[in-house]
Amino acid sequence: MNSVKLSHEINANLIILFTDEIKFVKILSKFRPPCNVTCPTNCLKIKQIMKLIRGIKSFFYDEKNIINIEELIRIIIENYKQKNFIKNNIKIIVINAYIDKNKNKNFNNNDNKNILNNTYIRNGVYICDD
Repeated sequence: MNSVKLSHEINANLIILFTDEIKFVKILSKFRPPCNVTCPTNCLKIKQIMKLIRGIKSFFYDEKNIINIEELIRIIIENYKQKNFIKNNIKIIVINAYIDKNKNKNFNNNDNKNILNNTYIRNGVYICDD
């Protein structure tokens, strides 16, 4: 999986996987990334299932309170900083694994992104389409 390979190469602190399918979470867990992995979800049932998957931390959010994906990523980063899982030199990989790529319109905003193969880099956040 490209995201796990990238996490080794850049020594990532965190992988954030946006998905509505448990199978993608299981696949990512199977490759045992060397950093924390969180999967934000707005479904309590999926959150409970994610708790059972090795190495995955689920993050529940209410869609009414989140303006866009960038705000959600910022909230997750702040949460990890408060728990001291992330210190300085933040390197985060964000994966968009929604089956319906149009489900989250704010995810693929192309402003200020440098293209490196299929990876977009923006302020230390690496966005992969695995």
